[in-house]
Amino acid sequence: MSVDPILAGLVRSIDHHDRDGVVIPAIPIVLHMGGMMILGDLISERQFAEASTAIVKDIYDRREDAIATAVVFADLTLNDLSAGAPQYVHLKDTAFCIPGGEQIPPNTTEFWRGRLDRVDGFFLGDSL
Repeated sequence: MSVDPILAGLVRSIDHHDRDGVVIPAIPIVLHMGGMMILGDLISERQFAEASTAIVKDIYDRREDAIATAVVFADLTLNDLSAGAPQYVHLKDTAFCIPGGEQIPPNTTEFWRGRLDRVDGFFLGDSL
């Protein structure tokens, strides 16, 4: 599958600006994937990795094995940053809507990661 070059460029820009220490305001986006709409704010891969590491630490009550797992995950994710073209899109405060507009689950998910080559379409903004 091909990746939308505009969306890939937006993701790449967020990742590069974040690496350079530039604070990027929330960018609301709606992705269309497999008949679903996925709503959230775009974040960088580094922000996703850091948040995921914190979540893993919390889940395992800060046990040593959890910290080791988190470090490995963060290292793998940060290595992806230097791999060139982005492969994934990362969102925070994410909601999922099925055809007909029903939101599942009825609340939001803190963080979400999806493959760019699976996005059918997108629009910027958060209004449906």
